Amino acid sequence: MLQTSLESLVQQILDSCSLVSPPIDLDAVAHHLEVNIKSVELEDDISGFLVAGQGRTAARVNARHQATHQRWAKAQLLGYRALFSHAPTEHRFILDTNLALLRRTDALETGSWKAAEYSATPVERSDARQLALALLMPSKLLMAETVRHDPTSELALAELARKFDVSSVALMLRLLQLGIVQPAA
Repeated sequence: MLQTSLESLVQQILDSCSLVSPPIDLDAVAHHLEVNIKSVELEDDISGFLVAGQGRTAARVNARHQATHQRWAKAQLLGYRALFSHAPTEHRFILDTNLALLRRTDALETGSWKAAEYSATPVERSDARQLALALLMPSKLLMAETVRHDPTSELALAELARKFDVSSVALMLRLLQLGIVQPAA
């Protein structure tokens, strides 16, 4: 999906939820997208998962992970839901294991989840990640903040990451994506 389309989708979601300032309330987004999302203890190598089928969607994120990582996992899973909202009755299982996003579209009743049967296309993974970045740090809000904060200052970057409640890595990825900063030579 084109970046402009992802940005537009995120803006529609934010407008629908009346979210106008950081940090973005992911629970409000989950409610809007009709996703029952909770933090639960999972195995260490699982960041979270999303199950959709029969008109319902549930997501779980690993309560053992750092708060910013939990927000990233939530945003990414909500990104998948937003991207696949055109097929709310399709049975899907999306598992995030250390950034390897996997999905299965067989009926959930089978219960036969085998690693070889999982696959998410590179485009799906990329779109979900890009949407997560845009959701956590909407372009309009982030650009307004970078006018007030020097995005090349370590202190300013730490303040921006705190304000948006994201990791410094996620913040840097978004700043690069928007062209606010340039990659080091």
